[in-house]
Amino acid sequence: MPDLSPEALAFDFILFVVFLFSTTCHEAAHALVAKLGGDETAFQGGQVTLNPVPHIQREPWGMVVIPVL
Repeated sequence: MPDLSPEALAFDFILFVVFLFSTTCHEAAHALVAKLGGDETAFQGGQVTLNPVPHIQREPWGMVVIPVL
C-alpha cells in the first residue's frame, strides 16, 4: 500500500520538481547543441529554453504521466 502521509507526498512532489527541472535542462542542452551543430529543427520548435512548458507539450507522457505513476 502506498504511503500517503503528508511527508511522503511532499517528498514525492519535490522529487517531481527536481525531475522536471533536470529533464528540462537536459533537453534544452540537446536542442542547443543541435542548433550549434547546424540543425535548426529544435530551435524552430522552441526547445532551446529552460521553460518546461514547451518540453511538456512536446512529450507529455514522458515528462508528466509516467513519472507521476
